Amino acid sequence: MAFYVRFFNSEILLQKEQEILPYVTSLNMLSPRELDIVASYIGKLKSGTNRIYLDKNKKKYLLAIGTDKTDIREFQKNTKKEAKPAVNAVKPKVTYSIKSVPVPVDVNKIYEGWKVYAIDYQRIEESGTLSPYTFRAKIKDVNLLQAYEKLTMFLKDKHGDKCNLPEFYPELIRVTAAE
Repeated sequence: MAFYVRFFNSEILLQKEQEILPYVTSLNMLSPRELDIVASYIGKLKSGTNRIYLDKNKKKYLLAIGTDKTDIREFQKNTKKEAKPAVNAVKPKVTYSIKSVPVPVDVNKIYEGWKVYAIDYQRIEESGTLSPYTFRAKIKDVNLLQAYEKLTMFLKDKHGDKCNLPEFYPELIRVTAAE
């Protein structure tokens, strides 16, 4: 079985599992302890995706994918086809629950001083599922529409297209006194 091996931006398709350690050593990017971790996995790798974690936080890892392909271009071509979403994929329907507003709703009223504004939204996870979240922020001297604009601008900058934000309506934003 061949192994597609990737570590940061270095990638290669190796024909034997025993070639992984010499390849990783030639990169000169791993400490001796990390090389020992990689060596301990040799002989235990399976077909499919294998992640060899090199730190306790599981942020640094070596990817080794067992495959029957013999050419890296053929391997990459097939994985890109599998990774593309369907052209006519149906977007999941987004529903929002409205929670009670602790203060009377007046869109134009400026809430003076520091207040905590909250908005419910959903985020598309890597698996394609929608997960509900609530975002809270302290904002000073704004009305509900201004608070909505600031909250949504922050969320769009942080999450981009993975963030489903509802249209503005007064009951969407919850206001409470700053703590």
